[in-house]
Amino acid sequence: MEHSIEGLAEFSHLWIIFVFHLNGHKSTKAKVKPPRLNGQKTGVFSTRTPHRPNAIGLTLAKIDSVEGDTIRLSGLDIVDGTPILDIKPYISVYDKPQIRPTTTQHLNMDGYFSNETNNFQDPRQHKSSETSIKTSDNSQKTVAASINETLNEVSPTTDAECHELSTDVESAEWIEKPPISDLTVLFTNRAEHNINNFQSSVRSEIEIKSEFMALTDWHLEHIEPCDLRGVITDILKADPRSTYRRNKCSDRLYYFTIDNAHVTAWFDDTVVPNYVEVVRVIPKKHVKSMPLS
Repeated sequence: MEHSIEGLAEFSHLWIIFVFHLNGHKSTKAKVKPPRLNGQKTGVFSTRTPHRPNAIGLTLAKIDSVEGDTIRLSGLDIVDGTPILDIKPYISVYDKPQIRPTTTQHLNMDGYFSNETNNFQDPRQHKSSETSIKTSDNSQKTVAASINETLNEVSPTTDAECHELSTDVESAEWIEKPPISDLTVLFTNRAEHNINNFQSSVRSEIEIKSEFMALTDWHLEHIEPCDLRGVITDILKADPRSTYRRNKCSDRLYYFTIDNAHVTAWFDDTVVPNYVEVVRVIPKKHVKSMPLS
């Protein structure tokens, strides 16, 4: 293993191909209802749903360090214990979408690629192709030198400008402007106290007793304690509830887990703008042993 990741530390980011092993569904549908579409359907392949014909996921993470046979990553959005199929370094010159003067490949529904010529031309190539001059040998050399000199003058900036302008990335409108608005996220005093109790794994050996349990259990393995409040806010403000839970379910309590933290939240849809309140944040192992009230 150590030999296979040699040289990986020279890169800043890593693509990870993994399996959605906890999605719990053996069948898939051609159309799905992403929470942000508020009940509207769209094709399964136009979403990031884990419920796919092949339950394979792709994520990008930052490489913090490579030590021996261990790769330490941050910004990873997969759960602990996820099966990894492959890893590949992120290479911006290849992975950043660009319009290039190459052949375009189209993926048809049979799973095969077909080729089509891309008509894009570098502006400098287009300019030079329009220049057709018939002169004597001496005049031709003079004109050619003049053209080359002009192109050399613009080359240092044109390369950068072409690279910048050639990027052509678009997303579906519902990604940038979803039909539902972001929610206001509030934290109860208890939840704020809970978040402050979380200790990093480095400090978890400190024996401090609280009313319900030892604070040695209040540690995070994969994220920094100072980031916990922000991560919870980012998840809840996008309203991760399914359309059914949002519109038809009377139970407004919502639970989810981040790292070692089990979060209880309550959605209030009776006021405008809607808001969600974080009620408590406790270690996973104490979910059943600690009363809500």
